[in-house]
Amino acid sequence: MDPYNTPKSEVLEEVSEIDYQTIEFSRLKKLYYRSVNLNVIAFLWLLGLMITLIMVAYSLFPVSGGSVAFGGPEIVIMAVLTVPFGIASFGLYKRENWGRILGIIGCFFTLLSIPIGTIIGVCGLFALFGSPELFGSSKLKHKELKLAFKAAKKK
Repeated sequence: MDPYNTPKSEVLEEVSEIDYQTIEFSRLKKLYYRSVNLNVIAFLWLLGLMITLIMVAYSLFPVSGGSVAFGGPEIVIMAVLTVPFGIASFGLYKRENWGRILGIIGCFFTLLSIPIGTIIGVCGLFALFGSPELFGSSKLKHKELKLAFKAAKKK
């Protein structure tokens, strides 16, 4: 036994390849559409974050000779409230467990924005609660889901 050798690990790494052909078509279809919904929600939240940051920049540096239509403390509050949505959208895009939790919280807050936010929030909650297998270390990847769905659809 050489004390200068690197230690050998007793733990076996489990790498499980997901067989998409074993998933029945109706479940595969639901998972694919929910994955698309999550991508759209992440995109919309990032778009809202970018628009808010542009509004903040415009209120800090107004065009000369023009008046600012929005500004003051409410724009700062709005910017602070939209940053967590940007973080949540990153977590949703990467399909991390913490992104799912932040997404659920974000969807509850999105429900308050009547009428469009309510629709987005309901769709997001439906997708987040209905497909936990899209998140975490053994997540189903969107690209592979899409290929498997299109292949199963052709059959």
